[in-house]
Amino acid sequence: MRSGWDGIMRHYRSVRFQLALWYLAVLSLGMAAFGAVSWLVLREVMLENRHRGLEQRLNAVAAFIAQEARGESLEDIQEEAREYATGLPDGQGIQVRTETGLMIYEKKSTDSDTFERSRRMVVRGHPIEITLYTSLADFHRVLRTLAWVMCAVFPLVLLFAALGGWWLAKRALQPVGTMTRAARQITYQDLSARVSVPPTADELQELAEAWNELLARIESAVQAVKRFTADAAHELRTPITVIRTSAELALRQQRSSE
Repeated sequence: MRSGWDGIMRHYRSVRFQLALWYLAVLSLGMAAFGAVSWLVLREVMLENRHRGLEQRLNAVAAFIAQEARGESLEDIQEEAREYATGLPDGQGIQVRTETGLMIYEKKSTDSDTFERSRRMVVRGHPIEITLYTSLADFHRVLRTLAWVMCAVFPLVLLFAALGGWWLAKRALQPVGTMTRAARQITYQDLSARVSVPPTADELQELAEAWNELLARIESAVQAVKRFTADAAHELRTPITVIRTSAELALRQQRSSE
């Protein structure tokens, strides 16, 4: 049980896992920022288009009422406003009132969530205020659709990115695993072995070359110790032999303690 838990912790602490995790975290933050900015930019662009469209229609309705009114009374202005309102599509409305707030004509929008623009002008000597309404249903529908698309696509992108990051990290660190296995097979009995140097011209190649340089220094040091030991043994062999021979000769006959 302990060994299995250690293996799991070692897996999570591995460089491969941390690289893939950092890659996924940075990509997630980048995609979240991109999605939020895209959503806000689209929202502002659509609102600006609504604003510009209502401004153009305000110019058109003001010109229509001023030119088409058959008389000077408020009833004539009301009739022209009603005639103009018949051509408005569903979801749009118009409100015409006097400067004092008296309602001349009103066609309400079929939607409760609307965007409006107002303008004050003088038509046939009467100061009036014209307000146009347009529905925001399609505006919110587009934003919701974009949000749903992002919520659906982003997890898939992150999943493939996580798999790709794991594969890239594994491939990038594969020479390290090869060098590790080669280093573990080197013993003191054969220090001439070397780890393979990947021709990548990067830090991994420098690491492999550093390992081989270290092994060469260790081999040189071990060889020096072996030569010193052999020389010392050779130098000590003759005096030890003389001492042993003298002792053996002295032991061949009985001698007094003195």
